[in-house]
Amino acid sequence: MMNYQDIYLICFIEMRNDMWDFEKYGKNISVILERDIKYTYNDINELQQEMASYLDARTLIFMLVENSIGSLIGYIACIKNKVVPLMLDVNISQEKFNYIYNIYRPKYIWLPELSQIKKLGTVVYSKFGYVLLKSEYLWKDLYSELALLMCTSGSTGSNKLVRISYKNILENTKSIISALDIKENDKALCVLPMHYAYGLSVINTHLFCGATILLSNRKIYDKRIWEYFKKFHGNSISGVAYTYKILKKLGFEKWELPDLEVITQAGEKMSEELYSYLTEYACKNGVRFYPMYGQTEATARMTCMEWNKNRDKFGSVGKSISGGKINILDSENNYISMPKKVGQIVYEGENVALGYCENVEDLSKGNEWRNILFTGDMGFIDEDGYLYVIGRNDKYIKLAGNRINIQEIQNILERKFKECIFDVKFDKKKVFVLYEGEISNEEVLDYISKYMGFSKNIYKIIKIKEIPILASGKIDNRKIKSLMLDEKEI
Repeated sequence: MMNYQDIYLICFIEMRNDMWDFEKYGKNISVILERDIKYTYNDINELQQEMASYLDARTLIFMLVENSIGSLIGYIACIKNKVVPLMLDVNISQEKFNYIYNIYRPKYIWLPELSQIKKLGTVVYSKFGYVLLKSEYLWKDLYSELALLMCTSGSTGSNKLVRISYKNILENTKSIISALDIKENDKALCVLPMHYAYGLSVINTHLFCGATILLSNRKIYDKRIWEYFKKFHGNSISGVAYTYKILKKLGFEKWELPDLEVITQAGEKMSEELYSYLTEYACKNGVRFYPMYGQTEATARMTCMEWNKNRDKFGSVGKSISGGKINILDSENNYISMPKKVGQIVYEGENVALGYCENVEDLSKGNEWRNILFTGDMGFIDEDGYLYVIGRNDKYIKLAGNRINIQEIQNILERKFKECIFDVKFDKKKVFVLYEGEISNEEVLDYISKYMGFSKNIYKIIKIKEIPILASGKIDNRKIKSLMLDEKEI
C-alpha cells in the first residue's frame, strides 16, 4: 500500500511532465538569441536539470528577470521542479526589493551577477551571468498547488501579489495554443518582459508546442530587433496597445516582413484608431490579427478574437477562450442576459488564479477565488456572444451632469491627432490630457472642448516629451499622476 509520500511523489512527477515535454521536441530549436546563439529543447532540459540540482522543492525564490537565457532557464527549472518563483523586474530598485524581501523572506534569489541589488545569502550556483543565492530563512508552508507569484500590474512597488497554480498555467497555455493555432514551426518574437504575465504566457505557449522563441531585451522600436526578426524568419509578434502605437508611429505598415503571420494584442484596451489600423494592415498583408483580453489574475488571457471577424465585430476582444465563460453583472451583482447592456465583466475558468497574497503566511492559502474573477472592467456582450470592453470602473467622470467615459475622450483625440500619443486621466474636478507629439496645447484644448461641448476650464492639457512606460509596455500611471500634480493649467 502506498503511503502519503509515494502519492505525493507520483503527483509531483506527473505535474512536472504535464507542462513541457522537452524530450518530445529534443532536437527542435527552442530559443534563438540575437548573436546567432541557438538552444535545442535537449539543451534547455539539461540546463534546467543542472540548476534544479541546487534547489530544494517547495521553497520560494525571487527571480530578477530579463529576456535572457539565464532568466529563462531559471524560470523553467522552478516550474519543472516545484520551486515557487516570484518574477521581478531585473531593474527593481534596492528599496523596493528590500521591502518585498523582508515581507516574503525567500529561500533563494536568482539574479544577474552584475545586478546593483545587494547580494543577500551565499552563492551556490552560477550560469549565464546569473548567480543563485541561498538564504538562511527556514522553509515556509507553501500551498501544494502554488506554482508562481506575479505582481498585479507589471509594477514591483507593492507586496500584493497574484498566486498562480500549476493548473492555471497549464489550462491557460492549452487554451491560448488552441485559440491562436500555435504550431511547432512557429517562431515568436519575445520582447514583452518575463515578469509580465502576458510576456510569460507567450513563452509558455510556444515552448509547450515545441516552437521557437526569439528572445530579446531590446525595445520594440530598435531597428536591430526587426533585423533579427527577419534574419531568423520570425512569424509572430505580441504586444500591448502602446507597442503598436509606437510601431504605427514608425510606419510599421511600410516594412517588409515576409514571414509575419500572426499579431496578438492584449494588456490594455486599444483605441478605435489603432484597432482599425491593425485590422487593415492584417487584411492587406495576409496576417492573422488577434485582439485579446486578459489580466494577470487570469494567468494572462481570457478572450480571443477570431482573426477573420475583426471587421464584422469591430472593436471586440472576441469570445472566451476554451474552458472559460464571460458574464456581465449589473450594479447589484445580478447577471445581465440582455445583449449590449453594459456591466462589470466577470470571468469563470480554470485559469483564474488562486487569489492574492500580501505576506508570507498567505502562501499557504488554497484556492480562494474558486475559478471566478470579478475583473473590475466594464463591458458588454453582443447578440452573437462577442465581448466589448468599455473601460475600468474608475474611467468614468461626471461633468456638467453627464457621465462620461474618459476612454472615449482618448479615442476622440487619437482619431483627430493621429501622429500623437495620448493618455487621459481625471480627478474630482478636472480631465487631464497628457500627450506627446508635434501639436500645441491650444490645438488640443480647442478641439476637445468644442467636440465634447464642455467648458475649457474642466481640462488640463499637459505636453510631455514622452509618455512614461513600464517595462511591461503599459503606461506608468504613477509617473502620470506625478506629472498631473506638477504641471500648471493652461
